[in-house]
Amino acid sequence: MKQRNQAPKPVKTEEDEYSHLKKQDYEDEIEHREFAMFWDSLDLEAGWTPIIKLFLIRLACTLSQVHLKKHPDEIQQGKEIAYKILYEQSDANINGVQSFSTWEWWKGYNLRTFLYPLWLSLPGHLLKLLNLDTNFLIVNSIYFMHCLLWVVGDYYCFLFVRQLLGKREAIAAAIFSVTSEHVNDYVLRTSANGVEGNLMFVVFYYYLNMKPKIFDKNLSLLTLAVTLSFAVRSSSIVGYVPLALVAIIQDPRFFVPILVAGLSIAVPTVLLNLVSDAYFYGYWTIPQVNFVYVNVVMGISKFFGEMPWYYYIEHIYNEFCEIESYGIPVFFLLSVR
Repeated sequence: MKQRNQAPKPVKTEEDEYSHLKKQDYEDEIEHREFAMFWDSLDLEAGWTPIIKLFLIRLACTLSQVHLKKHPDEIQQGKEIAYKILYEQSDANINGVQSFSTWEWWKGYNLRTFLYPLWLSLPGHLLKLLNLDTNFLIVNSIYFMHCLLWVVGDYYCFLFVRQLLGKREAIAAAIFSVTSEHVNDYVLRTSANGVEGNLMFVVFYYYLNMKPKIFDKNLSLLTLAVTLSFAVRSSSIVGYVPLALVAIIQDPRFFVPILVAGLSIAVPTVLLNLVSDAYFYGYWTIPQVNFVYVNVVMGISKFFGEMPWYYYIEHIYNEFCEIESYGIPVFFLLSVR
């Protein structure tokens, strides 16, 4: 039987591999991939493989480090409440595993929402169904869900820096984050602060790309991220209102699209969150309103201590520049063109 002569397959060159890149991106890739630490592994735009690698790094850091130093917020804003959802803990349910909740969850205060703990509890329901809900699996399934949110923040941080400065700087920022003691000491914990911080990068990225059009995709996703951040941590809205005002002042055409996005996305999301809270609290309450009333009107926050306005300037090194300070020269080394 006669075989057909098949044309030889074209040999792929290095230029073909990067043909989709812009000229500056291609030059950066060729120039820096040979010496830049983690260049290939932390190029989060290259596909799912580097994202999965980063997720596994984050999960490994969490599972190996989070048990070494406890923090009350990670328990009372995340894990303990997720347990409460999973095992129907209440004073009336003697069969449920009883727990102690902080005053933020007590009737008359109700400063927290159940949205984030509900997210953390999702794998636990499956583990319960399969009768695999051991302490080890339940606790680490909670951290698994938290790390998913963490990597979303990493991804959008990469995109944000990539658009502002370039790919090399985005990878440098990822290196800095992965090696940061401050990040690995606090963001890995299941607290509302970590969720707020990760959603912040989502908001910033879409803020750069939103357009003054009704139902613009970027503006819609930005609105959703802001709303979720506001639901999880009420004070986060303070930073986003000025951004909306700046956008409207710079281009008045943004006013109507922002208003429509608020009515069509923010309002329904908040209402769904209120229904969720009513179900788990057992009565209707608005945690975001309670937060303002308790902390501002009643002034309870002053009992937790007050710091001068220059506190973070004076203590910036001790707070943020510990082991991660070694990442600073790496960042600048990679950023110099």
